Amino acid sequence: MTKAQPSLLELAERCEKATGPDRELDAHIHAANGRPFEMEYWTEADTTPQRNLSKVPLYTRSIDAALTLVPEICRFNLNKRPFGSQYHAQVWFSRYYETVNDMPNAWAATAALALCAAALRATEHGQ
Repeated sequence: MTKAQPSLLELAERCEKATGPDRELDAHIHAANGRPFEMEYWTEADTTPQRNLSKVPLYTRSIDAALTLVPEICRFNLNKRPFGSQYHAQVWFSRYYETVNDMPNAWAATAALALCAAALRATEHGQ
């Protein structure tokens, strides 16, 4: 039986709870954004499924990769908490030079994770 793909909000929550980069989370984020790929493959010599994550961007490790998740009609802000170790990200919609006050945001252990979580929430909000 195939597991259901987590929702964007569930993935955002997982990003906030993560303590560092996570390739499985990267794979789920990639699939949730409509970017299909074969996560498992088999070799002739071995019938055990092998992980094929080489074509999945490092969303949870790289700010550059996380930025690709921010919807085109959005702006973002990223800060590190003063005297703390967490990062805060906000993503908001900007239409005709007006800012919508409902800003999806997130706190996470790394800048990339915070940006991923906020971008996933913005994408869910914009659908």
